[in-house]
Amino acid sequence: MKKLLPALLLFLFMNFLVVAQEAPDFEGTDTHGNVHQLYADYLDNGITVVLDLFFVDCPPCNELAPQMQPLYEMYGSGNADVQFLSISSNPADNDSYINGFEDMHGTTWPSIGPDGGGAEIEAVYTNGDYGEFFGYPTLVVIAPDRSVTYDVWGSSIPETVELLDAAVADTGATGEVAVAAPTATYDYEVMDGTVTFTDSSTDAESWMWDFGNGETSDEQNPTVTFMESGDYTICLTVTNEGGTDEICNEISVVVENTSVGNLISAGMEVYPNPADQVLNLNFELDKTDQLSIEVTDLSGKVLNQVANGLFIQGQHQIEIPLDNLSSGLYLVEIETPSLKGTAKFFVK
Repeated sequence: MKKLLPALLLFLFMNFLVVAQEAPDFEGTDTHGNVHQLYADYLDNGITVVLDLFFVDCPPCNELAPQMQPLYEMYGSGNADVQFLSISSNPADNDSYINGFEDMHGTTWPSIGPDGGGAEIEAVYTNGDYGEFFGYPTLVVIAPDRSVTYDVWGSSIPETVELLDAAVADTGATGEVAVAAPTATYDYEVMDGTVTFTDSSTDAESWMWDFGNGETSDEQNPTVTFMESGDYTICLTVTNEGGTDEICNEISVVVENTSVGNLISAGMEVYPNPADQVLNLNFELDKTDQLSIEVTDLSGKVLNQVANGLFIQGQHQIEIPLDNLSSGLYLVEIETPSLKGTAKFFVK
């Protein structure tokens, strides 16, 4: 059983036992089958580790454990920059027996018993290299720089918990839950010049798209219409409190934006494209004929009957008002009884 020393003496003694000798790496498997590596899982990631050397039938261990639980929760319950690990070398402490100890006291940090390598881990801290071993429980605080504060103990269990809190805080730990940086990724679907993007990033809180054509968007799942065929580099940048990530992919876009049939001998031109309030339509007819001009959406629904009548042979220019159209992609169609011409335009 642990000898309880006067609080002031122990506080000075605890500071004295912040030793220069580094904690060696170890690997152990807890009673629930999870593997823990001191360096790779914790210290190298800036996480302070508290080792609680104990055994199940130790009376002060049973008294200490439930009073350590609130401290463990205060430091993030293993989800922030502190992790507790109970270590037992007692041959009687099989995994089932230790799990019963955890259930009885409501402790939620991992425990490594002799079945998971606890004896080998404990031996390093009971052989005198870090100071005299007085018995169980023994608390060891290992900072991310691998320095060791050995045998944190007070004149009572509550004071021991206070001293443990101070020793953990001295390592720089705060208990603030670290926010993982996001990972950027997206899917997309191309349909006749229009590309729909679907964000599939993890842990993102904000999005910024660069479509490689001068356009950007901060929507999570934007749709963009390209006016020219080509290869475009599409970059998505995602951000959260933990950082930023970016992914860029090159996609090929084919824009079908030409006339259909031979109605227009000299070509069909719409400008400006994208348009704002007015779209200019230029075309030339091979012969005088009955002709209709319509503006439709991509489904073919007529939104504006621009003209319907007899047009003479030759060059024509028509202004089409766009006041009733919201931002998006549309079609302007010119049709005679036998031929048809179609062009796409985009409204800002």
